[in-house]
Amino acid sequence: MRLALSAASLAISLAAVEFIGRAIGLWQPQRTFRYSDTRGYELTPGLGDVNSLGLRGPEIELTRRAGVRRIVVLGDSFTYGDGVAATDAMPAQLEKELNRTGAGEFEVLNLGVPGYNTVQEYADLRERGLRLAPDLVIVAFTLSDADLGLFDSHNAQRRRLVRAKEFLKAHLGMYDFVRLQIRAMQEWSLRNDPAVAVWPEMLPLTLAARGQPSPGWDACVRALQGMAADCRRAGTPLLLIIWPVLERLNDYPYRAEHTLVAAQARTIGMPVLDLAATFAGGDTATLCVSKRNPHPSAAAHQRAALAVAEFLRSHTDLGLNWFSG
Repeated sequence: MRLALSAASLAISLAAVEFIGRAIGLWQPQRTFRYSDTRGYELTPGLGDVNSLGLRGPEIELTRRAGVRRIVVLGDSFTYGDGVAATDAMPAQLEKELNRTGAGEFEVLNLGVPGYNTVQEYADLRERGLRLAPDLVIVAFTLSDADLGLFDSHNAQRRRLVRAKEFLKAHLGMYDFVRLQIRAMQEWSLRNDPAVAVWPEMLPLTLAARGQPSPGWDACVRALQGMAADCRRAGTPLLLIIWPVLERLNDYPYRAEHTLVAAQARTIGMPVLDLAATFAGGDTATLCVSKRNPHPSAAAHQRAALAVAEFLRSHTDLGLNWFSG
C-alpha cells in the first residue's frame, strides 16, 4: 500500500510539473519526429514544413517529371537547416542556383534529418533516396556522423528503447528539456577536457583521426561503402561534401578529421568537396544561427550552395555533363 501511494504521489507530482512547465512556456512535447524501425526515427510527414513524403520542403511527386534533373541530399541537421527556414537551407538554395544557370530544370530534395549519422543516412538512401530516381546523390557529411547513438536496427532491445524515447518526446515536454540540460553538461565537460576538447558527437571520428580504435568510425565507413555500391548499381553518381564545424575558422582545429573522411571517401571512389576551404577565415557571428545555436545561418547555407554548384559545373568526374556547351 505504501509503495502504491508513493508511486501515485510521484505520478501526480510529475503531472503537476509537466502542466506548469507547459503553462509558462518552459517546454512542450516534441512531435517533430516519429519512430522508425529501420532508422530509429524520422520526420513526421505533413507536420510544419515537412511534406507528405517526410522531406523538408514543398510537396513533390514521387515520380520525377520528364525533363527535370533531380538531386537528393542526405544529411543531418546541417542539411535539414536547423534554425533557418526550409527555403534557406542548402538544398533549396542549391536548387535556386542551379536553375539560374539556364542548363535546364533542377529539383533538389532535402532528406536531412536532425541527429542522423551515416548509418541512418544509408538506410534512408535505400528506403527513399534511390526510390526517388535521382540523377545525383549528395551525402552532406558532418564531423558528428560517426557517432552511433542509441539506435541499432539489429538490436531489438535498442529499438524498444528508441521507441520509448520517441513516445516520451511526443507526450512529455519535460523529457526533452531534461535531456538537453544533461547534454549541455556533457558538452561542457568534454570540450573543457584537454585530452578530448571536442563535441561529444565528434569523439568517434576524432578518435579515428588520432589513430585510436573507433567502432563508430568503422560503422560509418561500412555505410559509406554501402552507399557507393548501391549508387553504382543504380548508375547514379555520388558526391560527398564535408561541412566544417563553424568555430575557429581562422585557425581551424579539425583538419585531421576532414583529411581522414576525404581520404576514405576517395578510396571508396566518391568525389569529395571539402567545404572547410569555403568557410576558411569566415566570421562565425554571421555564419552561425546564433551564439547558442552553432548551426549554419542562411548566409552559410548560401555559401555552401554556391560552392556545391560551382563544383558540379567544374568537375567532369561525376559524369553529369549538365553544363557542357
